[in-house]
Amino acid sequence: MMSASSTLQIRAAVALRQSPIPALRKLSVEESDTVVIVLGSVSSYYLKQLAQHGHIVGSHTMTHPNLAFVAPEEVRGELRESKQRMETQLNAPVPHFSYPCPALFPNWTEQTVEESRRVGYQTAVTTSTGLTRRNDNPLGLKRVRPTKTVEGLEWTLASAFAGRAL
Repeated sequence: MMSASSTLQIRAAVALRQSPIPALRKLSVEESDTVVIVLGSVSSYYLKQLAQHGHIVGSHTMTHPNLAFVAPEEVRGELRESKQRMETQLNAPVPHFSYPCPALFPNWTEQTVEESRRVGYQTAVTTSTGLTRRNDNPLGLKRVRPTKTVEGLEWTLASAFAGRAL
């Protein structure tokens, strides 16, 4: 299995519902710092804006099911269709996925991780919270919780980049 560091230098993974570009600029987060951003229901404009600024845009299923409790073929369909639609919107590969975070636990299993690999994802954020470490499974990365404001995103990113002069 390849490590996250062999393909991407991931500094933080964040999910949010608004454009993160202002917060990323304020924190001087550059393309080389690769922040994985997974957006909720936002326009193609924001998706393209993120991609144009060198950030990774990931998909997040079609119907937000709890992937730990659905049949493998349904998991595969959710992952594949989400990936294909995002790739069509961006006219580019979408190598990253974010597992949904519904109410019941667990939210994902080793089988869902395997299905994400089969569909072609290179990295994926789980519903487990924490920071990503160099040797973590790239399809089982920990998540930094979403925020509702740019200020919250700034705080989350500053925390994720702990120890770096901002």
